[in-house]
Amino acid sequence: DAALAIDPQLIGAIMLKAGLNVVNGDTDAAMQLVQSGIAAADAEGARQLRQFRILLLRAAERYDEIETELKSLIADYPDEEGFPLALAQLYIMQERVDEAEQIYTRYVEQDPQDVERRIQFVRFIGSQHGVEAAEETLRGYVSDLPESMELQLALGQLYETVKKPDDALATYEKIADTDRKSVV
Repeated sequence: DAALAIDPQLIGAIMLKAGLNVVNGDTDAAMQLVQSGIAAADAEGARQLRQFRILLLRAAERYDEIETELKSLIADYPDEEGFPLALAQLYIMQERVDEAEQIYTRYVEQDPQDVERRIQFVRFIGSQHGVEAAEETLRGYVSDLPESMELQLALGQLYETVKKPDDALATYEKIADTDRKSVV
């Protein structure tokens, strides 16, 4: 309180006090404090407080409000990768797999050359639709980007995981034949 009396825009103090409010069972007071902080803060401070508000909403299991806030953050920060993925995770938790898959699909489409995005999508597919679907998706990605050693290596690792040693070996041999000096 003393720190906030001196500087009402002190982000750390707002978060600490709001967190204490939640611990004491007063989520509404915490939300009001954070909202006041957002209104008074500079752009970066407001962003931090908005992200903190999501944590408070999670603690209070207010999932509809989390969804609304994440969508707002996505609109306000379209280049931030974490917000769409957080929304996808919320959808997965709520068993809204089709909506999560749409987010992951758009995520990959935003930068189709980004191998890590594709690998994240394959992990999602595997967790939600099974290993066979993940394998099919990954094989398609290897076909799309045959020069990507990372995707080929991921495919070999997937084959190892599902006990397909011959397929794994063939994939690794293909990698070795393609780039004998690679450190991948």
